[in-house]
Amino acid sequence: MFFPVLIAMMSLFGTNEPPQRVYSRLEYSGEKPHVILKTMPPLVYLDPGHGGEKGHGCQGYDGRFESEANLLLALDVKAALERGGVQVLMTRDADVDVPLYERARHAHAIKADCFVSLHHNAPAPGKDVMTRYRAVYSWNDLGKSLADQIAVALEPCQSLHANFAVTRSDEIASVLVEADFLTHPDGCRDAFDPVVRGQIANQIASGILAWRQAQEE
Repeated sequence: MFFPVLIAMMSLFGTNEPPQRVYSRLEYSGEKPHVILKTMPPLVYLDPGHGGEKGHGCQGYDGRFESEANLLLALDVKAALERGGVQVLMTRDADVDVPLYERARHAHAIKADCFVSLHHNAPAPGKDVMTRYRAVYSWNDLGKSLADQIAVALEPCQSLHANFAVTRSDEIASVLVEADFLTHPDGCRDAFDPVVRGQIANQIASGILAWRQAQEE
């Protein structure tokens, strides 16, 4: 099991403390969670990570790219959610580039219930190429409530904290899902297997639905 490791760097003043990076919420996000109305059908915004000519993401074990795997998974999650009566919008439905800081803008403009960015992972340079695990990342308590539900549905899966641009919202529960490691032969196989991918999509969808139901109680 691989866990990200923070590497401390020496500063110019000789301290062993790692430099502190300060991140702020998305500039178009409100300062408090918007009210989710139980009388309204759920609205979920999915973000297939990467895309476009220069946005392939990582390269999988079989040579195919993450951007394709992300879109395929997002389409399956969308179908699973729609079967549950959920309205779903996506940042992209083709292999096109969407600027990073624009990915969540429309979700905020229409006050979506949540924002879920879907990705497939790869180990950092120099790390074990056979690394494989699932994780759902969030930035604050609002996002963590959603991340926890998806992680339970995707078990075994970790719910972790991360400063990702797409998760830094104080208004909408926002998470980033790393469904598998595309660089692992089995992870790559599963990502492009329609049956296995459909099962994973159903799990992600059930986690989102469980979170949405909890907001109404």
